[in-house]
Amino acid sequence: MSSFFVPPFTPSLDTLGAILRLSIKYDVDYLTKRCLRHLSDIYPTTLEAWDLRGYSRDIINFRAPPKVYPVFQILQLLKVVDAPWLIPAIMYLGCSNPIQRIVDGVDLGGTLDMTPEKRAILIAYPEQAIAVESVLRFLKQRFPECETPAKCNAELLQLSQFVAENWASCHFPLEIWEDHDWDQVAGDLCIACVRQCRKTHATARREFWNRMPSLFGVDRSWEELQRLKDAELSS
Repeated sequence: MSSFFVPPFTPSLDTLGAILRLSIKYDVDYLTKRCLRHLSDIYPTTLEAWDLRGYSRDIINFRAPPKVYPVFQILQLLKVVDAPWLIPAIMYLGCSNPIQRIVDGVDLGGTLDMTPEKRAILIAYPEQAIAVESVLRFLKQRFPECETPAKCNAELLQLSQFVAENWASCHFPLEIWEDHDWDQVAGDLCIACVRQCRKTHATARREFWNRMPSLFGVDRSWEELQRLKDAELSS
């Protein structure tokens, strides 16, 4: 087994769970660390690493990204090991689903039962929805640096109305506005407004990311979680 399960190979959840449980039971530390490294690659602790995972297309289309595990099943598995740095990203993926899918649980690897994990996601659900509005607040702001106020104000108002009418069911603040969306508005907003909108959007995303641990019941900052992860995974 020592040559098996070497990253970047992604095992099935059954395989991962079996190896993790056996490694803990028989105190095989290097296998426990390999399991946690796999999961740490899938569920990162920095916003930059999250963006590099390329999950946005699947999240926006209400699909689970190909390499992630069913939310409720992986949360259940993590009860056998102390790895709180994984929890916020997993819970965010769960909370990004339509609420009926969360309640039903089955599509996320759970059941109809109201488990503690499901309850935590449902409690966080309204705040994550509010965070979408915060991340998009640049659509309702007007900037003194604007070079063409009438044109930019009209465009931002139109965009805001479009979002309200078409994106009301979107509960994923990190993906609601993507980099390529700036290309769509570049010719309609002045350079100064695009620059300020991008800055406001980036700040709001960062603010939400920083709140994610506490939002999902993890009583540590990302910095503390990163230090814990580094200590646990060090050779």
